[in-house]
Amino acid sequence: MNPVSSRRGPALALAAALALAACQPVDDYGVRDRETPPSAAASPLGSPVQGMPADLAGLFVRTMAVAREWQDEPRVAEVRVGLGARDRWASAEVTYLAPSADRILTVTIDAAGVGRELSTLATLNLRPVSARGLALLPALPPEVQEPAALARGARSALRRCGLTSPVDGVLYATGAPVSWNGRRWTAPPVWTATVTTDRGGVQVDPVTGDDLRCITRRSR
Repeated sequence: MNPVSSRRGPALALAAALALAACQPVDDYGVRDRETPPSAAASPLGSPVQGMPADLAGLFVRTMAVAREWQDEPRVAEVRVGLGARDRWASAEVTYLAPSADRILTVTIDAAGVGRELSTLATLNLRPVSARGLALLPALPPEVQEPAALARGARSALRRCGLTSPVDGVLYATGAPVSWNGRRWTAPPVWTATVTTDRGGVQVDPVTGDDLRCITRRSR
């Protein structure tokens, strides 16, 4: 998932999530799953892309409506917000799990509107999460910092990590479902955030913004 494009323990959860976001196979996606963005008059003030949400709360309202059409009890496992100039929202993705579902749903919002991608867990060598397991998946903390705030706060940490490219997004991730082995969580799912650039990023606490570790990509 997904993130870094549009996807254990603290040391591995984000790396796995970044890889998952980058290479999700898609088996159900098309024009029929997209809606026309609202008029400019209905767009949030200051929104850089017509129809983009203004904050995380607005993002969940928009995407949860789609997720509930897919399953009755969807749970958020990952959020990716793409940032452009001046840390303004350019795109967003929210990944949902559901009890015992054999697929992952990713709802996307960008200039083209709202869409969805369904990825089969088996093709990712992952297992459906039981209702008992999903009950242990925490909600994103209500006091979580918005993407632009985390991006601003992480700039000095990025420089310390040797990452000087512009920030291109923020990935909030739990490590789910990668850390589910079919019976239990191999590491308790915990929300972290990664402020990303094209060369890597810095993992931070999503509430305090404190930097936790550098994540750099190897050259190919």
